[in-house]
Amino acid sequence: MRSMSSRMGDLYHRAVQATMQQEADALFQLCVQSCERQGRTRTDAEQIARDYIGYFAAAYCDEATRQRVYQLYGTENPLDRYYERTKGRALAALGAT
Repeated sequence: MRSMSSRMGDLYHRAVQATMQQEADALFQLCVQSCERQGRTRTDAEQIARDYIGYFAAAYCDEATRQRVYQLYGTENPLDRYYERTKGRALAALGAT
């Protein structure tokens, strides 16, 4: 039997291969349902699914694919948000804002 992480990897791999909005919407719902099965609320599951898809695209896809994925799923690389927050805090601490 395959591990849950292997099945999730397969799901997110399929998600970043989507090229049509209808296909992306259906795959997004599968990603959300996977998160919900782990005890997450719908709202949390949607954010987690977007973050996972964004991270997966950033880590494993070329630039054109990343941009398509970000557009289809309304996401981005979640690490970019983290770095922007961290950079803002550092600049504020230095009095450079």
